[in-house]
Amino acid sequence: DIMLDKNIRTINLLQTIKRERKLQDDEIELLYAIIEANKSMPSLLVGAYLLLDNHAAAQIYFTKLNENQQTAFYEYPIYYFWHSTENEC
Repeated sequence: DIMLDKNIRTINLLQTIKRERKLQDDEIELLYAIIEANKSMPSLLVGAYLLLDNHAAAQIYFTKLNENQQTAFYEYPIYYFWHSTENEC
C-alpha cells in the first residue's frame, strides 16, 4: 500500500528529526494527519503517539497489537522514545 509506505517513511523521518531537535508545528500536524488517516493501524498509531509524547495513547494502541507485533515493536528504533521517556519519569 503506497499510503502506508509513505506514512511509515514519514514516521521514520520524524523520529530521526526528533532525535536531533524538538518537532516543529508542521511536523506535529503531519503526525496528527497520519493518526486520523490510519485509525485501523495500531502499530503506526503507537509510533505516531510516541513521537507526540502521548505515551498513554501509545500504550492503548500497543495493547491492540498481537504478541508477535508487540515483541517486534521492541526491536524498532522508535521504541527508543518509549524507553527514554520511562527513564526520565
